[in-house]
Amino acid sequence: MSVRFIPAERQQGFILVATLWLIAFITVAGAYLAQWAGDARQQIADQQQDMQAEIEFQGTLATVLYLINTHSINEYGVILTELNAEQKEAMSFGMALGPKTLDGKTIKLYDQAYQGLGESIFSVQDESGLMACNNSEPVHLKYFLGLFGLSGTERDDAIARLLDYEDPDSFHRINGAEVEQYKQQGKQAPANRFLLTSWEMRNILGWDKYQEIWNNNLPRLTSSSWEDLPNFNVAPKQILQISMGLTSDSVDKIIQARNQLPITEVDQLYQITGKTFNIDDLSFTSTPSNFFRVTLWNRQTGRMREIHIELHSPITQKDYSLKNRRPWSIDYQLDIALTAEQQNAQPQQLETDLFSNSGSQTKRFQTIPTATSRTAVSQ
Repeated sequence: MSVRFIPAERQQGFILVATLWLIAFITVAGAYLAQWAGDARQQIADQQQDMQAEIEFQGTLATVLYLINTHSINEYGVILTELNAEQKEAMSFGMALGPKTLDGKTIKLYDQAYQGLGESIFSVQDESGLMACNNSEPVHLKYFLGLFGLSGTERDDAIARLLDYEDPDSFHRINGAEVEQYKQQGKQAPANRFLLTSWEMRNILGWDKYQEIWNNNLPRLTSSSWEDLPNFNVAPKQILQISMGLTSDSVDKIIQARNQLPITEVDQLYQITGKTFNIDDLSFTSTPSNFFRVTLWNRQTGRMREIHIELHSPITQKDYSLKNRRPWSIDYQLDIALTAEQQNAQPQQLETDLFSNSGSQTKRFQTIPTATSRTAVSQ
């Protein structure tokens, strides 16, 4: 039996190739492990940031609910200063406290942004200033869609499909849509009831293609719980334009005036704009309602949440409510994508010890560096 010897040069060549392959394998494996470790680290950082944001959301919401339910509320908003007996008695009769309350601390009820706990930001909107989306004759909503750029035909179609979505029968209006039309488009059948939330309008057949209304945050300007004339003290600019047929300049004058002195009488509108308003005194309201929308958001995580609450007794009877029954309840809440309006909002700092550490990073977790900003994907 003969033994074949491999020349030393060939042995060295084989070892060199094997070494190069081993180095390449180790390099690829190392890169993969580094990528995996980086992804895992980023995932943990994102989870940590989400957890911190949720803690701040819950703390901010609890604080806001405490303030709303333990402090007086009038046309100026939630008054954070203590009121004397005379002022409380005046409020119990529905009387405004006068301009001096402007020098106090108030939470405005027209979606003014405020700094909450940590990095959270919040606002409170009295829903009496929003437009009703549940109405058998949504004339104002039709005009509203026109303000956002929809043509006359598109508005007629949209309103017909809204009414078909809400009514209990199976007969569709001209250019409307009922079960058969929804099936053809592979969509869930209409609810055949009033909308539970403003965001439910996305479920109406064809409404998702009107990008203009979503770019202008139509659900943020409407309410499923209010049907009367909008409250001039808390209504957004677009609502005042449509509901009263006002020009942009006239609405700007009203908003500027109400920031100085709440509008409590129809005559004030004439003094502000120089226009006569055919408004029934019984339908005119200036005091806040019992329905509020609290919005929380965090720019770092891109998270945003709407909480719709109802006070269970008139706002002028808070003391009685706190002693005798549950003072409030949450109708519903939604996690939605952060809107451009909230992203660009400039929050004010409330002068209260409850938010004295707002924006502070002192109590945040420090184990893992904070992740970079992310965009919310929930809708």
